Amino acid sequence: MYPYFKNSVQRVNWRRAALFLFSAFLLLTGNHLFAKRKKHMLVNFQMSTIYDNNILRYSDQYLKRFIYRQDSGRFHINTYDDIILAPALKIYFSFDIFKKNKTLLSGDFRRKQYLVNNIKSWNYFNIGIKQEFARKGSFKLFYSYIPDFYVRHFRDKEWVKIYGFTPVTFQPFSFQKENLGTWIQYRVFIHTIIRLSFLHSNYYYNSHFTEYNSKNNLYGIKIKQTVNKNLRMEASYYYVHSKAKGYDASYQTPASSYGPDASFTEHRFFLSASYKLPRINKYSHYLEILGDFRKRYFSSANYLELDPLHAGRIDNIFMSGLKYKISLNKSLQLSAFCYWFGRKTTTLAEQNKEYVSNEKDYSQYQTGMTLVYKLKM
Repeated sequence: MYPYFKNSVQRVNWRRAALFLFSAFLLLTGNHLFAKRKKHMLVNFQMSTIYDNNILRYSDQYLKRFIYRQDSGRFHINTYDDIILAPALKIYFSFDIFKKNKTLLSGDFRRKQYLVNNIKSWNYFNIGIKQEFARKGSFKLFYSYIPDFYVRHFRDKEWVKIYGFTPVTFQPFSFQKENLGTWIQYRVFIHTIIRLSFLHSNYYYNSHFTEYNSKNNLYGIKIKQTVNKNLRMEASYYYVHSKAKGYDASYQTPASSYGPDASFTEHRFFLSASYKLPRINKYSHYLEILGDFRKRYFSSANYLELDPLHAGRIDNIFMSGLKYKISLNKSLQLSAFCYWFGRKTTTLAEQNKEYVSNEKDYSQYQTGMTLVYKLKM
């Protein structure tokens, strides 16, 4: 049955459950705990409808194999594109506990429901607390959790040793993920905000691919700039270090393993601009353009023959997007968007460039609409 998660994942569930219960307690009892303080509650409901033309981010090679029904056992989807329904519920409680320095508690639930390929559906939970410490500064602590995210089916090499290259050796490649992060920001000038951030992520893969378990650390800086009353811009840089040395803990150590090593370092650059368009009657509307580029260097020290997917590999990952938003009233906002994603993979090993390109290059676009309703109490 799908999925099979290893025991070490289950041991963190008690910590996670306690964290969620404590956060739920704060959110549900906040009115009583801080009854004598000035307080507000905001409920934000969001519904998106998205068309995705390549839900598993397949390369052209695998799209052709899917269309021609090759590789029996590999494909567990009905179509390579899909319509996605994405509801989200966000709840915020704000309190003036420390004089005029606002405290904000938040809870966030989102779901991606794939209408044709349910195997790809997933949930996301987030809790956080934000504290203002001055008129110009604030910081936030947050935790998020994805219970199950399906990537695609791959061959389990250990099963191949037993069953050969048969359909049964294709097994789901899926993971649980938890993030613990923080950021601190400060307004350095009237129209300039600088934010420093840190995020630690744990990936726990199912029992067929535990060698890909990883710990990622992200360090980032973001600058928000108000150019004028109509134009706002953001620029960000992030550095990511991922430790994902694969080994079987029952008889190996990281040093003695010659298995896959998906460890990498990454440089990420993000830029966006939001422009307030001339009003249409009483309606405010905006146009946002954004772009993202990532340069990822894999650090596997294994021989090419032992780790062909990672040895010497370099990824160039792209994203660009366009979003239009219109505020219908104080509570209701509608937006339309179109995003393009792509990856070009190469390697320092000349003889392996065609292989990694065929395996990992992809192109994908998503387009859709989002309706947001805000209720303030």
